[in-house]
Amino acid sequence: MNLSTMNLFGILAGGILLFFGKRLFWFFVGVAGFLYGSGVVAQYFLSVSPLVSFLIGIVCGVACALIAPFFQKFLVAVAGFITGGYAGVWLFVRLTPLGSDWTWIVYLAGGFLGFLLAWLLLDASLIVLSALLGTVLLVESLPFPTLISQMAGLAAFAAGLAVQIGMPPGGKPSAGAPSAEKKK
Repeated sequence: MNLSTMNLFGILAGGILLFFGKRLFWFFVGVAGFLYGSGVVAQYFLSVSPLVSFLIGIVCGVACALIAPFFQKFLVAVAGFITGGYAGVWLFVRLTPLGSDWTWIVYLAGGFLGFLLAWLLLDASLIVLSALLGTVLLVESLPFPTLISQMAGLAAFAAGLAVQIGMPPGGKPSAGAPSAEKKK
């Protein structure tokens, strides 16, 4: 199995987003910025090498991650738009026989839903959208047949949701959880 740099990036970033996306919201925003930057370059500047596209994506992702703490709600909503569009197209291509003429409409519709979800329900949307983006990155990066990818994706998404929903804020044990300290 030959994994490219983008596959390794997808596996690493996907795994982090899948399980820690809400806690590392700046990373979620950065990955969305990376995908948008590298995707725009690859789509509209066909003569650019994949390395240049990757590097421009890195610059966009780092810029988004650095400003994320200052504009959290807005940038999470923008990342929700990018994630909603990206995941919508990903599902559309795999589940429908329609041609690529429809992908921009699907991207806009998914993007609008992702933006709306992120704007109205910040915490819940961080969990759902980061787990969704993490799942898509993982499934895209691993060379499995379609049916196995779909089943693995559903299982990964469910696991990511369960971990992030069950994760207490700040990593502190919840009120009913036993303490690691012994009482004297």
